[in-house]
Amino acid sequence: MNLDRSLTAAAFLLTAATTLAGCSGTPSHSPSATRLPSASPSYAPAVPPGWIRDRVDGLTFAHPADLVPRPATERAQPSAAIELGGPVSAQVPISPGFFVFEQTSGYGSADAQAAVTISNYKARLGSDPSRPAVRPTVPGAETAIMLEFDFPYTDGHQPTPVASRQFEIYVQTPGAGPLYGIRFGGPATYLTPDLGERLVDTLRLTPAPATTAGKP
Repeated sequence: MNLDRSLTAAAFLLTAATTLAGCSGTPSHSPSATRLPSASPSYAPAVPPGWIRDRVDGLTFAHPADLVPRPATERAQPSAAIELGGPVSAQVPISPGFFVFEQTSGYGSADAQAAVTISNYKARLGSDPSRPAVRPTVPGAETAIMLEFDFPYTDGHQPTPVASRQFEIYVQTPGAGPLYGIRFGGPATYLTPDLGERLVDTLRLTPAPATTAGKP
């Protein structure tokens, strides 16, 4: 495992087996959440300076422009519809990772997926969400939920712990539409606490174009 992938392939993919993996039913409890201000379905979110817009089917979003597609031979999660990696520097010793997943059947609810994610972080990292879950109002979505986790990361390539942060976001399409999952993680020097809310502010669901991925 090379340095560029080490953080993503380990801690940042610890929920890969359960993210959008067919979890069904409703959990016995749903994560407590803070609701962000609502927006109308016609709202066209602004792209923050230095970010670019992208999409996976009906989900449009924006991300920092320095996140670029990882080569197929370096992808940590081949099942992701999009996998991006960020630059490494003295201040950001491990590459940030950005993933978008899409599940079209057998996925359960956004709350069910969030509950599984919380359980996995607790079991494998001993980490609870670093703040209450947020329920952003995503135009066109039935519901959405964002979790944030802070934890020290270390492995054989990075023996000195790196303060790290990861956002887990689930966006549920009304009716029988797909459930989307976004995972955005990296060193806390890159993923500042406001980055998650800046990301969810760019989300919206629209009718899917003829092609499944690309620019809106």
